[in-house]
Amino acid sequence: MKDEIQGSTDLVTFEANAIVEAFRKDEIDPIVAKIEAEVRSHVSDVTTEKGRKAVRSLAHKVARSKTAIDAEGKKLIEDAQKIVSSVNEKRKAVRDRLDELKAETLKPVEEWEEKDEERKAKHREGLKSFLPERTNHALAVAEIDAIIAEVEAIEIDETWDEFEDMARLAKAEALDKYRADRVTADVRETQERRIAELEAEREARAEADRIAAEKKAAEEAEARRIAEEKARKEEEARQAKEADEKRLQAQADHADSLVEYVGQVAKGFIGGEIQPFGILRYELDTKVPAEKSKVGDHWPKVEAAISEALKAIDAAEAKAAEEQDRLAEEKRQREAEEAEAKRKAEIEEAKEAERKRLADQRAEEEAAAKRRREDDAHRARVLDAISDAVNGIPHDEIAQSIFDGNIPHVQVIL
Repeated sequence: MKDEIQGSTDLVTFEANAIVEAFRKDEIDPIVAKIEAEVRSHVSDVTTEKGRKAVRSLAHKVARSKTAIDAEGKKLIEDAQKIVSSVNEKRKAVRDRLDELKAETLKPVEEWEEKDEERKAKHREGLKSFLPERTNHALAVAEIDAIIAEVEAIEIDETWDEFEDMARLAKAEALDKYRADRVTADVRETQERRIAELEAEREARAEADRIAAEKKAAEEAEARRIAEEKARKEEEARQAKEADEKRLQAQADHADSLVEYVGQVAKGFIGGEIQPFGILRYELDTKVPAEKSKVGDHWPKVEAAISEALKAIDAAEAKAAEEQDRLAEEKRQREAEEAEAKRKAEIEEAKEAERKRLADQRAEEEAAAKRRREDDAHRARVLDAISDAVNGIPHDEIAQSIFDGNIPHVQVIL
């Protein structure tokens, strides 16, 4: 079996047995290295279609070589199970290296295609400047003019590459659309300006009518104001006179009530209750004079009443002081007499207590003497009885007689 990799001419030729032998002797790397060297020595112009096809063909042959070598490796697994693990590792290494080689081989084409796609995307983005919907008849003429100027300034030349014709046509169609929208917008704005002018004229006439009506209304209002002002002043004068009369009457009434109140204070009463002289004077000296502004020209009458009331209070206070002194003296004399009587009673009680103490002491002494005499007589009787009992009893039998209870007044306690 024979397989090969080709570029512009035959580059690599190998027999299947050689692959098997290489796997068995672990010499597959030189074969892969030879493929890598042959492929990497291949030079192609990726900017031409022929060159790109040559690169793709070379990558395809690399893939075929990977498949052929991998297939021979699989056959070895069936014949030599012992080296399965080693062969599998080599297979993976070969796949990885050849995949990397494939990727390395395709990389220039992919990079070129990526750059080419970026170039095309840039041109497609540029075509958006010519979109017809950028303008409409509702836009202002100035806005449309700005867009037209922007589009007119865009140069269409060979830098647009294969998009040049498309861009030239799109620009022309866009400018036609923009200019048509401008004409329509210009007509609309002209109409709007005319409508605005007519509206301004209508408003001016309405303003003139309003000013005239306001002037007339102002003149009528001024006439009413003058009449109302005259009536108001007359009413204010009447009310002021009435208020002044009421004020004067209120002052007179208040003065009379103050005089009456002062009369009650002069009698010692405030609010219907008797008050101390100090509070009465404070009422007349401070609180009543505070009402001076409320009585106007009637104050002298109130002031005279206050003066008389103060005199009455002074006289009453003097009389009360005399009465208080008299009562105090009577109380002092009464308390002195009561104190003297109490002192004499206490002396008499003390004498009586002393007499009782002496009598009690004498009675106690007599009772004690009596008890001593009675004790002495009892002791004598007891001794006589004991003596009588022991007389005639032999001396050595006295103790037994006592023990037996034959001796009176004598007891043995065990």
